Amino acid sequence: MKPGSNQTRQHQTGQHRTGQHRTGQHRTGQHRTGQHRTGQHQARQLSVIAAFVAVSIVVPLTLGNVYPFTTAPMFSQRAETYCEFFVQDSMRQPLPTGEWELQLNFDGNPPEVTGGVLPPPTLNEFGTVPEGEQVYEHLWDMLLRDDCIYGEVGVRQVIWFRDGNRLWSDENLYPNVVLPE
Repeated sequence: MKPGSNQTRQHQTGQHRTGQHRTGQHRTGQHRTGQHRTGQHQARQLSVIAAFVAVSIVVPLTLGNVYPFTTAPMFSQRAETYCEFFVQDSMRQPLPTGEWELQLNFDGNPPEVTGGVLPPPTLNEFGTVPEGEQVYEHLWDMLLRDDCIYGEVGVRQVIWFRDGNRLWSDENLYPNVVLPE
């Protein structure tokens, strides 16, 4: 193709030999038939959105919190105190706190709001700090279980307190817990 030739000019202007521009429109008027379908599609989309909004209002009011229509209470309550337990056997090897029902069952939701699944039982409830005799009795109950293979455990309890914006901790030790005679 030589510069200045007829084909070059046609290419630059976007015209073809037929004289039609590349606009996507045809002389038959077929481009107008899709407008009716688009209106129906938009109406359908709006009705789906309206139904979702209605359900997201009605479901929590009637059934309570059901995913994905929850009231989002996560982290709405700030604990002033909580504790962590660390369990070890007589050889000072760490043991899973869940096996001793000392895990902290906290998923970010307030205790009265469940996610539909009951957490495993535990002595360590959110916002409370079990101490002293209550911890010993719990450990003795765990040692008496049929599936318990330990005769002695040690427990370290770290208690976290909030004082305004300051967070500090304390510690209780329950070393060498064995069954009372």
